[in-house]
Amino acid sequence: MIRIVPYRPIGLEHFTSSLLAYIAPRLRDKISNEEYQGLAKQFERLFTKKNYEPGTEIDFKWEQGGKFRVYVNGNEMGCIISPLFCWAFFDQFLGEQPKDLNMKRTIGAGFKNFMDIK
Repeated sequence: MIRIVPYRPIGLEHFTSSLLAYIAPRLRDKISNEEYQGLAKQFERLFTKKNYEPGTEIDFKWEQGGKFRVYVNGNEMGCIISPLFCWAFFDQFLGEQPKDLNMKRTIGAGFKNFMDIK
């Protein structure tokens, strides 16, 4: 699971488009443009509010069977069934070329602490 918590108000369009901007290159050579557009629309439909206030907890889960679930403040917003979309979304944070290397390091350190690896 990856949780995003905005520290300032953020508009829905800006939020979804910025995430999709990192997902798109990971999918472009693997699926057709039509398939990508369909997944992008499904992703956008998971979010119903026009704006998200600071402190809103937005959780993204990759579940068995390629299920990508989104929760906002603990409420399930919906699911996309696509193993490829799951991979692309999480790869933007944890892959070889993450959108934010410091975030990847923070996630890795948190996982290490969780597992109590010495």
